[in-house]
Amino acid sequence: MGALSIGMVLVLSALTISLLLLSLQAQQRARQMRETANRLTTILETSLDAVVVFSATGRILAINSAAEQMFEFQRAEAIGGKMTDLLVPALHREKFLSTIRDYMLNGQSDIIGAGRISMTAMRKSRAIFPIEFSIDQIGGSDEPIFVTFIRDITERRATELTLVEARDKALAGERAKAEFLAVMSHEMRTPLNGLLGTLGLLQDTPLSDQQHAYISNMQASGKLLMHHVNDVLEISKLEAGKVAITNTPFSLHDMLEEIIQGQAPQAQANANTLNVHWVSQPVPYIVCDPVRLRQILLNLLSNALKFTKNGAVTLEIETFGKANSEEIEFRVIDTGIGIQEQYLEQIFGDFETVDGTYGRATQGTGLGLGISRRLTRAMGGEIGVESTVDVGSVF
Repeated sequence: MGALSIGMVLVLSALTISLLLLSLQAQQRARQMRETANRLTTILETSLDAVVVFSATGRILAINSAAEQMFEFQRAEAIGGKMTDLLVPALHREKFLSTIRDYMLNGQSDIIGAGRISMTAMRKSRAIFPIEFSIDQIGGSDEPIFVTFIRDITERRATELTLVEARDKALAGERAKAEFLAVMSHEMRTPLNGLLGTLGLLQDTPLSDQQHAYISNMQASGKLLMHHVNDVLEISKLEAGKVAITNTPFSLHDMLEEIIQGQAPQAQANANTLNVHWVSQPVPYIVCDPVRLRQILLNLLSNALKFTKNGAVTLEIETFGKANSEEIEFRVIDTGIGIQEQYLEQIFGDFETVDGTYGRATQGTGLGLGISRRLTRAMGGEIGVESTVDVGSVF
């Protein structure tokens, strides 16, 4: 009996200790759950986004302070109410309800768990405003529970609208400017042609040497002005997308010979040598736009000869690729003054020169390289430059 009594006391003691341990563990778990709940509550209450928790039937179970401010409901007014009656505009109610039904039936939805979605919501005052929200499902004891994070994007939409309007106005202004330049350039060419033609006729009449000199100067200035007007007109056409690229086969040899012969006087004026060099096997015919290619090469050669004194300018050509699918690279190489590295991209802009003195010394408008880049890209090509000051440049 004594041994049995001692045994029973020991068993009861062990059970008591076990119950105490279980009680401590339960208290610890309860404390952890309270702490977790408090942390979650704090996170939700400090969230800048509105948080709304609702059931599968659409009943609101909880909202945070941001949701109260956004939707203008007090918490007591919202909790227990239906999402469709309080927060969802009439336009989206059927879609909202069908989404919940589909998700409950097959677990699939194009909204739930789909990330951020844009739509509109409704305030207590029935005012409609744009929102961005995300929604997902969390486990519930009896039925699924859904939580959604909502952000009011009214200000962002207003900013976007302002930016779009500003962009549209800027684009309209650019189009108007381009059309104005095109019209003015075209209209200026008509009287200029008349003046140049009249000067040509006047030069064929009996004149003194001094009068001939005056007319020659006027013709030179008129031709320079015509060149500038044509450049502006070309830029306007390119900006408006009105320059058609025509791909036709032609003799590259004949074009290059014509270009070199035409630039020979400018080369001689600056005591430069001008030549053509094929790096690869020459090709007799190519297919592209001969007018635009000639315009690009003339621009590059003219610039090279303009900025090179007592040096050399070489037009180097090389083909790449296989037969019938070759690409050709044209390199205009000079031993001129070169260009500083910080200006290498700038020079392809419109009305851009390295500096004011540079532009005045060469009497350039800074349009030639901008036109060349546009034409090159319009033909599906690329154009670039490498340069070293006082050594030369390669375009």
